[in-house]
Amino acid sequence: MKRIILIAMLVIAGFIGKPVMGQITLEHTYDSAYSRLYMVKLEVEGYKYVYNDGADKLVKLFNLDHSIFKIMDYSFLPNFTTELGLLYISEHLFNSDNLIEYMLIYQHIDSLAHSVSYTYIINEVGNVVFSVDSGGPFVIANAPQIQVPIYNTPNGTKMILSIITLANVDSSIANVYSLPGILTDIAPPINYVTGNELAMESIYPNPSNGNTTTIEFHLPHGENKGEIVIYNLQGMEQKRYEVDNTFHNLIISNSELHSGTYFYQLLTNNGATGAKKMVVVK
Repeated sequence: MKRIILIAMLVIAGFIGKPVMGQITLEHTYDSAYSRLYMVKLEVEGYKYVYNDGADKLVKLFNLDHSIFKIMDYSFLPNFTTELGLLYISEHLFNSDNLIEYMLIYQHIDSLAHSVSYTYIINEVGNVVFSVDSGGPFVIANAPQIQVPIYNTPNGTKMILSIITLANVDSSIANVYSLPGILTDIAPPINYVTGNELAMESIYPNPSNGNTTTIEFHLPHGENKGEIVIYNLQGMEQKRYEVDNTFHNLIISNSELHSGTYFYQLLTNNGATGAKKMVVVK
C-alpha cells in the first residue's frame, strides 16, 4: 500500500510546475460544406452554425450540438449566373418580429456581357421583404478582416476548417473543432491599412471595354516593392502583379480577365489598402 501511495505522489509531483496542454479535438464534420459553413449569433436564439447549400438553394441552421434548428428555402428565386453571398442572418435587423431574415446577393451576366447585381432580403418562411435590382453591398470588400473562423460560444471555443476535394468541390467538407482556450476580444487585428499611407489613387477606364486597364498607385515611404492583387466577387485571387517604385502605374491586359466585376488591392510589408472595384466589359 505504501508503495502505491509513493508512486502516486511521484506522478503528481511530476506534473507540478508544468503547464497542462489543452487538446484540439474534432467535434463534427459537415459534408459538402467547403467555404460555406460559419456561425452567427441570433438576437433571440443565440449561436447557430450556418450552412449555405447553394446547390439546393437552402440556408441550413444548426444548434451548437449540431442538430438541425431550421431550414430556409430560397429556390423560388430566379436562376442567376452567380450567387455572390449570404449575409446578415438576423431576427431583428430588418424588422421587429422574431422571424429570421437573411440577405442574398446575386450577379447575372446577360448575352451582351452586361453584369447586373441583385439583392434580396428573405424571411424564414420564404417571403421577400425587400429587393433591389442593379445593387449590391459591395462596400463589404473595404471592411477590415475579422477573426473568423474561430468563435467563442456558450459551448466553448470553436474553430471551422474546410477541406477541399479538387476533383469534386461539392464533396468537400468543413470540420468543427473544439479549442481549449478563448479568443480574446483585445487580440490585435490582421495588419490592415485604411489611411493614405498606401495609396491606390485611380483606375481608368473603369468600366473598361478596351484592351487594357491602368491602375495608379504609390508605395509608402521606405517600401521599394509590393504586389497588386485582383480578386473576383467571391474573394478568390485571379491575378497577382509585382510592382516597385520604377513606375507608379500598372497596365493590365483585359485579355487575362473575363467580363465581370473585380476588386483590386495593393499589398506591401507595411500592410494593405482597402479593396477597390474594377469592371471589365467585353
